[in-house]
Amino acid sequence: MLKKNFKKYGPIVIGLGLIVFLGAWGGGKPQTATPEKAAQAIRAQAAAIGLSNVSTGEAATQLLDFAERSFPAYFPGPQTNVTVPGFVYRYYPATGVYLGVALTSSAFVEGNVYVVGPPFGSTAQDLGAVTKYITPTSDPGTPTTLVTSANGQSTVSCAENQVCIDVLFAKGIKLATTLSQVASSWTDTSSNTITISKIPYVDGAVYAKDITAAGSVFSTSTDASYRYFKGNGLPSTAMGNFPVQSGTAAYSYYSALPGGTDPRTGSDYSSAAAISISPYDLTSKIPLNPTPTGFYPINSLIVGVTLTGTVWHIEVANDSSNNWYNPVNALPMDQCWGHPYSQQYHIHGYSWKCFPNQGTSGHSPLFGYALDGFGIYGPRGENGQMITNKQLDKCHGHTHAVMWNGTLTNIYHYHLNREYPYSVGCFRGKVNYFQALGSTDMRETSLPFYQDIPYPITVPLPVTPSGPT
Repeated sequence: MLKKNFKKYGPIVIGLGLIVFLGAWGGGKPQTATPEKAAQAIRAQAAAIGLSNVSTGEAATQLLDFAERSFPAYFPGPQTNVTVPGFVYRYYPATGVYLGVALTSSAFVEGNVYVVGPPFGSTAQDLGAVTKYITPTSDPGTPTTLVTSANGQSTVSCAENQVCIDVLFAKGIKLATTLSQVASSWTDTSSNTITISKIPYVDGAVYAKDITAAGSVFSTSTDASYRYFKGNGLPSTAMGNFPVQSGTAAYSYYSALPGGTDPRTGSDYSSAAAISISPYDLTSKIPLNPTPTGFYPINSLIVGVTLTGTVWHIEVANDSSNNWYNPVNALPMDQCWGHPYSQQYHIHGYSWKCFPNQGTSGHSPLFGYALDGFGIYGPRGENGQMITNKQLDKCHGHTHAVMWNGTLTNIYHYHLNREYPYSVGCFRGKVNYFQALGSTDMRETSLPFYQDIPYPITVPLPVTPSGPT
């Protein structure tokens, strides 16, 4: 089959030079990506970017991830690498485009980048060495490992490297007061390190239009006091194939965990593997100009809304024995770091992987908003490097000048990064949960009780298991 494809289409890969060319044309229309103009862009890019000693395989994977993230119209992902003698590639059936890098010298040049297939034509184009167009340091916001939670870490105290969950809400979801740790194949428990390349992702590339004819529905608006979100909870990026299918790499992890209650039927799922994805009423109203007034424990599963139309959840999940974990320590997500709970898709961990328009230098852009109204930005700080927890407060944020409401403003904001809890650890502003979680679909119970008392608060907690979040 591969020889057949190569005979028909040629080898399949695109370099960062071509991607930059497309970006220079505003994401461009396919017919503008002519071989001549691509070659011009590659020569210009080669003059600006130096060579690196990164391995061809590492560079190829980063390149293909970058293409999917930056130009989903051409490379709708996530698609997985396919390695065959002489090539590593990805195929995008929706556009008919192949992306790949030559791994050995035969008919093609080892380490060189190629592209073929509509809209780039049926003749393979050699675009030069992959290491001219991407290196491991080209985007400090692209991690290879994550720091997971420590065994015995608190879930109800506000401190650096922790989630801080309100004790009354914790009682409602039957949360244990400390996190456990599982020795999954991708987690080194001696160093609390997750190796991203070892994660057996949930397979598939399902888009919102595959779930509902409306596709991903999401809009934002503002007035003098508030910011509003309205949507169906389905992201504009790809999702995995849920329910998780028996026989796939991720199935055993999901089938071993409780699934909670199916909101469509009122019956319990057979396991977490049985949970599928449905649209829901995403309605949210948050302050347009929030003010930090304390450190407020979290009272909901949802902590923020992404600009791609889905939500971030708190970083906890449980098993049937009431052990609670960092979700990405215990469960493989899909390739955009999401999965469903109670039919609702949401993201965890390396949640920004599939976000568009991330850039590769300078401060990361805004990716969404927390329920208290503050912005959630990507992983690069003021110096353009991956931000660390030591640079952030106990809620996973800090204050400096960022673009806010169209103006450079000195304002508190949260960051995503590679260290647990990865996103919002607690809230710096008061949250009006009935406004921020504006539909009953977004709330954990039909008559929730929310409190906005700053940390610390103490209430005895139960130890009964609930479903994974």
